[in-house]
Amino acid sequence: MKEKDSFFKAVFENTGTGMMVIEEDTTISMVNREFENFSGYSREEVEGIMSWKELVALTEDLKAMEGYHHRRRKEPEATPRKYEFQMKTRDGSIKNILVYIDIIQSSNRSVASLMDITERKQAEEK
Repeated sequence: MKEKDSFFKAVFENTGTGMMVIEEDTTISMVNREFENFSGYSREEVEGIMSWKELVALTEDLKAMEGYHHRRRKEPEATPRKYEFQMKTRDGSIKNILVYIDIIQSSNRSVASLMDITERKQAEEK
């Protein structure tokens, strides 16, 4: 079992994207180094303390994402698994994020993979 745990921890840490595990009550229970890098938050500031809702910059994004969060637990197949939102970083800057998210089988937790697409969005606008 220890070998399996080490394997999954290595995968979580080395995906190349920011990763979060989210509890049913919206608390972020786990993040990886890449999440720390682009959000500016340390694990100690986030894990078991922050809600993912504190990271959402726009009210309209928050409303949609709260709906997805609740629906994902009742109708996972009817809930988007990929969408974009604007994220507030620790220093107050805003980043455009593409998130892939789904329920972890046999739990009420979600796992989310977040990619910073800010530069791509800025290039598209030009």
